[in-house]
Amino acid sequence: MNDLLVANVDKNVLKKLISANHYSGTCSSISVGYGVRYKGKLSGGIVFSAGVGRHANAYCRICKPTEVIELTRLWLSDELPKNSESRVVGLALRVLRKGRGRFRAVLSYADEFAGHVGTIYQATNFRYMGCTTSNATKIRIGNLIVNSRSLNSRYGTSQMDRLKKILGTDDIERVGGQTRKHAYVYPLDDVVAAWLEQNKKPYPKRASVV
Repeated sequence: MNDLLVANVDKNVLKKLISANHYSGTCSSISVGYGVRYKGKLSGGIVFSAGVGRHANAYCRICKPTEVIELTRLWLSDELPKNSESRVVGLALRVLRKGRGRFRAVLSYADEFAGHVGTIYQATNFRYMGCTTSNATKIRIGNLIVNSRSLNSRYGTSQMDRLKKILGTDDIERVGGQTRKHAYVYPLDDVVAAWLEQNKKPYPKRASVV
């Protein structure tokens, strides 16, 4: 893993890289972002976004909403070695903690509907703080399940007929029902770390959906 490096990169370059390769087809607002280089080649990126709303501290009440930054995008090339995701997240958190500025905690979610339980976050010592439920519309395109907001951002629509025409496939459908997301928080200072230790919950096991 000595060939793996997380470092600053031009935001426009990072945005294009993430938008072109992330399954959502979009890149969230970049407050802090790093490029991932493997053997000298730009092979991935990780994005943290501030301004995630007045409820940003819902799982870390010791912080103000403006003191929480969210890990919103991670993409790595398939060329990278196994388990690179947790290595990259760990390196990015280390860099972020050194120059954290006003931020005191990192928030991230694992979408159970997509079969995620937060294995990467568990491996990088995020604290598990519970889960949130929502009725956000999901759309299945082949074997991929995408949030309707991502499709609106990329294609300007989430309507079935228009998506089928744009993507050239009829294998698209809305997926209903309530979804759950697991909330994880990583501390960027010792006070927050102590609070999280007192309020964290046991890590969830692998989600029942695939």
